[in-house]
Amino acid sequence: MLLFQTKVINIIESSKDLDNISNKLKINWQGVVENDLIKKLFKSLYETSSFQNILNSNSSDFNSQKTDIINLFREEICNFELLHHFFDEKSIYWQDDLDHVSSMIIKTLKTIELDNELYVLPLWKDDEEEFALNLFRKATLNKSLNDQVLQSYSKNWESERLAKMDSLLMNLAITEAKEFSSIPLKVTLNEYIEISKFYSTPKSNGFINGILDKIFTDFKKEGKLKKVGRGLIG
Repeated sequence: MLLFQTKVINIIESSKDLDNISNKLKINWQGVVENDLIKKLFKSLYETSSFQNILNSNSSDFNSQKTDIINLFREEICNFELLHHFFDEKSIYWQDDLDHVSSMIIKTLKTIELDNELYVLPLWKDDEEEFALNLFRKATLNKSLNDQVLQSYSKNWESERLAKMDSLLMNLAITEAKEFSSIPLKVTLNEYIEISKFYSTPKSNGFINGILDKIFTDFKKEGKLKKVGRGLIG
């Protein structure tokens, strides 16, 4: 079966929503660099088992075709190094966004249904963007107070020795714990420990875990954390 003959590809190609978004954001693959990249991507894909499975398949089952397309993207396209390099040149934030973008593409592909038009899922929900802005504002307003808290819990560390990213992450974590009553405390703690693994020093996750655990334990004793919902304070 030829790739362009699959029903899934036909639905993607005919999507008005995808076309409108591409035009609005001025996204296309026109240009010498873009065309060269697509040729190299196709050449690379052609040799893979994922692509060959599609070409050699005689199945007309729609869900099987969709699974094959998703596997092709998940295993090959989103891991194509030249594609990463291309987007790195476009934005310094690409490495941060790669996993999320890939996840949303896969989710969009999974929504494809036979005889229905494809609609592209948004990268971010409005409430997620609003949460990020609120967290940033409150962390900025509370920075001086949070810095005092951090200094009192890290007396054995001179401020110059503290990684700036560690201070920033702990400031955000303290703000989230105190200001967002619907977020469980464990979720906040685990989230910032995980973030530190990507953005700070190799030992930061252990350091942040120890400091925040002490701070949150004392905050709970002092009644400084107000959580709405059963079990959120734990």
